Amino acid sequence: MDESILIEREEVLEGFLNDVHLQKDPRINRCKRYSLGEIFFLVLCAQICGYESFREYELYGEMKINFLRRFLPYKKGVPSRSTICRVLAIFDPSHLEKLFIEWMKKITSFEQPIEEGSAQNVIAIDGKTHCGARGADLHLVSAFDTANGLILGEEKVQDKSNEITAIPLLLDS
Repeated sequence: MDESILIEREEVLEGFLNDVHLQKDPRINRCKRYSLGEIFFLVLCAQICGYESFREYELYGEMKINFLRRFLPYKKGVPSRSTICRVLAIFDPSHLEKLFIEWMKKITSFEQPIEEGSAQNVIAIDGKTHCGARGADLHLVSAFDTANGLILGEEKVQDKSNEITAIPLLLDS
């Protein structure tokens, strides 16, 4: 996937950047070479394009710096993988998850009304097993929004359990 989907939803991306701007930055002032927006935006775009590691985020930023500068200045270039790692590590993952969920609600609210005779918007729920994750299998249940092509959430299935026990937790989130 390339950034064309991001360009199509430019106004929604700007909403995400506004939400990030409202976040309290716990870093000390002398350590703020890059804004939270620059770091979070880089990670978001890289994730959407299939990049997963801190090194890949940095590489994505180097390759797509002109695209990223359409939205934010990136005056000092792209943050390094260690900077990205440090900044993401100081935030509680559940806090970042809530920020992301709020943003996803805004994106899905932009959906056009379903036309008569077209396929309905369906939330598909499915379980998958990821083998070999740190020596053990990882079992996840996901909710997929078919109209928007988005995974709305995932929930880990507890060991020695089945998917049905994770579904209510997924639906609550």
